[in-house]
Amino acid sequence: MAEASHKSSVVATDQHSSGVMGTDGVNNATLTSLILESKLNLTVSTLMISFISHAAVVVLATWS
Repeated sequence: MAEASHKSSVVATDQHSSGVMGTDGVNNATLTSLILESKLNLTVSTLMISFISHAAVVVLATWS
């Protein structure tokens, strides 16, 4: 009986450890995805600005 309760406490400890690690993993993943998303947004913004600038130059060149 004592052996069974010892095993269940070990399992509970393992679950607790993995739960804590899992939470850290989720936080790190969220942080990483936020950083990647902000870099992606920056890249998209830069591409849009360069595209608009290029289009404006083409339009101005065409009109003049």
